[in-house]
Amino acid sequence: MLRGSGEASKIIMTGVPHVCFSIGENLKTERVGEAVFITDAYVPSGAHQFTVADGRNFSAGDEIAISKPVTDSWVHFMGMDALVRDGKEQTWITGELTTERTIRAVKIMSS
Repeated sequence: MLRGSGEASKIIMTGVPHVCFSIGENLKTERVGEAVFITDAYVPSGAHQFTVADGRNFSAGDEIAISKPVTDSWVHFMGMDALVRDGKEQTWITGELTTERTIRAVKIMSS
Protein backbone atom coordinates (compact mmCIF):
# COMPACT_ATOMS: atom_id res chain seq x y z
CA MET A 1 0.00 0.00 0.00
CA LEU A 2 1.37 3.39 -0.92
CA ARG A 3 -0.26 6.51 0.41
CA GLY A 4 0.62 10.16 0.39
CA SER A 5 -0.59 13.68 -0.04
CA GLY A 6 0.81 17.14 -0.59
CA GLU A 7 3.78 17.95 -2.77
CA ALA A 8 4.83 15.51 -5.49
CA SER A 9 7.59 13.11 -4.48
CA LYS A 10 10.02 10.99 -6.43
CA ILE A 11 10.72 7.43 -5.32
CA ILE A 12 14.23 6.35 -6.28
CA MET A 13 14.88 2.61 -6.37
CA THR A 14 18.31 1.09 -5.78
CA GLY A 15 19.88 -2.32 -6.31
CA VAL A 16 19.29 -4.90 -9.01
CA PRO A 17 16.36 -3.98 -11.30
CA HIS A 18 13.10 -5.48 -10.04
CA VAL A 19 9.37 -4.89 -10.05
CA CYS A 20 8.63 -2.06 -7.65
CA PHE A 21 4.85 -1.87 -8.03
CA SER A 22 2.43 -4.35 -9.51
CA ILE A 23 -1.07 -2.95 -9.93
CA GLY A 24 -4.11 -4.99 -10.78
CA GLU A 25 -3.32 -8.40 -9.36
CA ASN A 26 -6.21 -10.02 -7.56
CA LEU A 27 -4.63 -11.68 -4.56
CA LYS A 28 -6.82 -14.19 -2.79
CA THR A 29 -6.25 -14.73 0.90
CA GLU A 30 -7.80 -17.38 3.08
CA ARG A 31 -8.29 -17.32 6.83
CA VAL A 32 -6.88 -20.50 8.35
CA GLY A 33 -7.40 -21.46 11.98
CA GLU A 34 -8.89 -19.48 14.81
CA ALA A 35 -8.05 -15.90 15.77
CA VAL A 36 -5.56 -15.57 18.63
CA PHE A 37 -5.65 -12.49 20.84
CA ILE A 38 -2.65 -10.29 21.60
CA THR A 39 -2.34 -10.15 25.40
CA ASP A 40 -0.02 -7.16 25.77
CA ALA A 41 -1.80 -4.10 27.14
CA TYR A 42 0.04 -1.93 24.60
CA VAL A 43 1.99 -2.72 21.43
CA PRO A 44 3.67 0.39 19.98
CA SER A 45 3.65 1.05 16.27
CA GLY A 46 6.68 -0.55 14.64
CA ALA A 47 7.10 -3.19 17.35
CA HIS A 48 8.87 -6.37 16.29
CA GLN A 49 7.33 -8.63 18.92
CA PHE A 50 4.23 -9.09 21.02
CA THR A 51 2.65 -11.76 23.23
CA VAL A 52 -0.32 -13.87 22.15
CA ALA A 53 -2.68 -15.99 24.24
CA ASP A 54 -1.57 -19.23 22.54
CA GLY A 55 1.32 -19.36 20.06
CA ARG A 56 1.59 -23.13 19.67
CA ASN A 57 0.11 -23.14 16.16
CA PHE A 58 2.49 -20.49 14.80
CA SER A 59 5.86 -21.08 13.13
CA ALA A 60 8.60 -18.89 11.71
CA GLY A 61 7.71 -18.06 8.12
CA ASP A 62 3.94 -18.09 8.67
CA GLU A 63 2.10 -15.17 7.11
CA ILE A 64 -0.37 -13.56 9.50
CA ALA A 65 -2.89 -10.73 9.45
CA ILE A 66 -2.94 -8.46 12.50
CA SER A 67 -6.26 -6.66 12.95
CA LYS A 68 -7.06 -3.76 15.23
CA PRO A 69 -10.56 -2.37 15.70
CA VAL A 70 -10.87 1.36 15.01
CA THR A 71 -13.24 2.53 17.73
CA ASP A 72 -14.55 6.04 18.41
CA SER A 73 -12.49 6.15 21.63
CA TRP A 74 -9.27 5.19 19.77
CA VAL A 75 -9.94 7.81 17.07
CA HIS A 76 -10.38 10.41 19.85
CA PHE A 77 -7.25 9.20 21.75
CA MET A 78 -5.19 9.54 18.55
CA GLY A 79 -6.57 13.07 17.99
CA MET A 80 -8.00 12.07 14.64
CA ASP A 81 -11.46 13.38 15.47
CA ALA A 82 -10.19 16.95 15.15
CA LEU A 83 -8.45 16.76 11.76
CA VAL A 84 -8.72 19.74 9.40
CA ARG A 85 -7.30 20.03 5.87
CA ASP A 86 -7.63 23.17 3.77
CA GLY A 87 -10.05 24.54 6.35
CA LYS A 88 -12.38 21.55 6.01
CA GLU A 89 -13.10 18.99 8.73
CA GLN A 90 -11.74 15.54 7.94
CA THR A 91 -13.42 12.40 9.19
CA TRP A 92 -11.98 9.03 10.04
CA ILE A 93 -14.19 6.09 9.53
CA THR A 94 -14.38 3.48 12.26
CA GLY A 95 -13.94 -0.15 11.37
CA GLU A 96 -10.75 -2.20 11.40
CA LEU A 97 -7.11 -1.76 10.43
CA THR A 98 -5.39 -4.89 9.16
CA THR A 99 -1.74 -5.36 8.33
CA GLU A 100 -0.01 -8.46 7.02
CA ARG A 101 3.30 -9.67 8.44
CA THR A 102 5.56 -12.72 8.28
CA ILE A 103 6.56 -14.34 11.58
CA ARG A 104 10.34 -14.22 12.12
CA ALA A 105 10.45 -16.40 15.27
CA VAL A 106 8.18 -17.92 17.92
CA LYS A 107 9.20 -18.29 21.57
CA ILE A 108 6.83 -20.40 23.69
CA MET A 109 6.86 -19.16 27.28
CA SER A 110 6.52 -21.74 30.04
CA SER A 111 3.79 -21.07 32.58
